[in-house]
Amino acid sequence: MSRAEKVLMYGCGALALAIVGFAVFVGGALVLRNPDLAAGRLVRGGTARVAPALRDDLTADDATTEARADVPGRAQSRASGQAARGDVERPARNADRGSRALSAAESRRLDDAIATKEAPPALRALPLPATQSGLGDRSDLPALFEAANPGVVSIQIGMAAQFQADQAAGEGSGFLIDERHVVTNFHVAGQSETVGVVFFDGTTRTGRVVGGDAYSDLAVIEVDDVPDNVRSLPLLRDFDTLRVGESVVAIGNPFGLANTMTAGIISALGRLIPDTSSASRYGIPQAIQTDAPINPGNSGGPLLNMRGEVIGVNAQIRPASETAPVNAGVGFAIPASIVARVAPALIKDGRYRWPFLGVQGRGVTDDVVAANRYPEDTKGAYILQTICGGPSDGALEGDVPCNVDLSLRAAQAEGGGDLVIAVEGEPLSDFDDLLTYVATEASPGQTLELTVLRDGERVRVQVTPGERPQDAGVPRQQLQQP
Repeated sequence: MSRAEKVLMYGCGALALAIVGFAVFVGGALVLRNPDLAAGRLVRGGTARVAPALRDDLTADDATTEARADVPGRAQSRASGQAARGDVERPARNADRGSRALSAAESRRLDDAIATKEAPPALRALPLPATQSGLGDRSDLPALFEAANPGVVSIQIGMAAQFQADQAAGEGSGFLIDERHVVTNFHVAGQSETVGVVFFDGTTRTGRVVGGDAYSDLAVIEVDDVPDNVRSLPLLRDFDTLRVGESVVAIGNPFGLANTMTAGIISALGRLIPDTSSASRYGIPQAIQTDAPINPGNSGGPLLNMRGEVIGVNAQIRPASETAPVNAGVGFAIPASIVARVAPALIKDGRYRWPFLGVQGRGVTDDVVAANRYPEDTKGAYILQTICGGPSDGALEGDVPCNVDLSLRAAQAEGGGDLVIAVEGEPLSDFDDLLTYVATEASPGQTLELTVLRDGERVRVQVTPGERPQDAGVPRQQLQQP
């Protein structure tokens, strides 16, 4: 081999060694900058999805913390972070709490249920056939009014025996649910012992309030001598058949104008009517939003579908302004599903016992995802706090200890709370779903099985709801009561 050939061979070897050395240097630098890669992990979203405090925790000199840094649903180095912020120390986490991990088969079934629930509905070509449009036949409105109006009443509060209109202290509407019981709103009649009941033909009777429930804003009045020419109105049996866009009518006593019918559509379903009064901390689930005009005096009257079934009890409106308590095209009705549960109990016992989990929570927001390292498409009811000594205390883990005032804490989640993803096998999309299920399906003392995402593992947790505190003894004040 010539001298020139040897020089060329040695030069190529040196260049190859230089390239390998540079690659090793760059790879080492990348590993040092990303602890997830260093541990052989790849977390969806990477450290960019982690809150700043948690990003610091990931680099802490703590073997246990680093080993579990990629587990979804676990807040890292929580104790050290709380100590740095001066927070109340969280009691040691009980990993068992009577829970049981889901088997692979159970987890697959839950995944199938979640996928089915979240699947978009099949779309139909427009226009829809008349029988499927949900718009109803407006030519039937006169017949509907003639059939339903005999079941609707006007409620007069504080009237003299002769029922003179100028002596009325307040008024609302109601409807007969059976041969002698009238359903209305709690904020109409719930604090009265007797009320005036005016039937569609002007016949007047004195009714006795037999029960009221401020949580649902419902009350029941008993009338002993109901006229022969009136009728009761049926409740919708299958609430799940309702659709947005379906025609509805409201019959009642707006502004004292008895026998008034207005028409509109279902604007939205599944609303949670909020409560801003000091009397109650709970909302009404499954509320119906409608654009059918309802105004002061319509409260307690029926919202009906085109078959004459009561789908809700008119209760709230969004007023046009603070000084004009008239409808702005957004009204809310208490759903028939709630009426069907509450009214029979009010007739029998004078009160309704609401189930109570004793938790505060929210849906999965960006800060919840970041704090708990969830995948971005995670859904469920995130537990912010359990009530100390309440039904869920010791069974569910909150983001904040039960002895800390949530109003004094930052709104952003810190991580570590349980995420309830299903109840009795029914997948949950957000916290409202959990509230709705408990309110409409559960009873005090009935044990529920919750599926919870905790420390990256799906587990079964059993919780037995108690009874809501009896702190709802005055009418509700949310929105505007018509």
